[in-house]
Amino acid sequence: MIMTNDSGNVARNQAERRVSFKYHVLIYFIINILFWTMWYISLKNVPAAKTRINSIPWTVWPMVGWGILLFLHYLAVYRTKKRQKE
Repeated sequence: MIMTNDSGNVARNQAERRVSFKYHVLIYFIINILFWTMWYISLKNVPAAKTRINSIPWTVWPMVGWGILLFLHYLAVYRTKKRQKE
């Protein structure tokens, strides 16, 4: 009979969750750079009189929404109650 090491499983699970969060952050930055690049390139197709930015660019909304979800993911990974008990 093989006994499992619960603390080893917990540590491995925690490490996997942290790696998952780091990938999430990386994808967040890559996609947002892509969005801002698309937005900037699309300004070149607008007549010169309309290139002044009088409103919030559309790229801000997915960035903020996804940023909130990213923050919640951070809290779930790094600020769990199990970690506080240890």
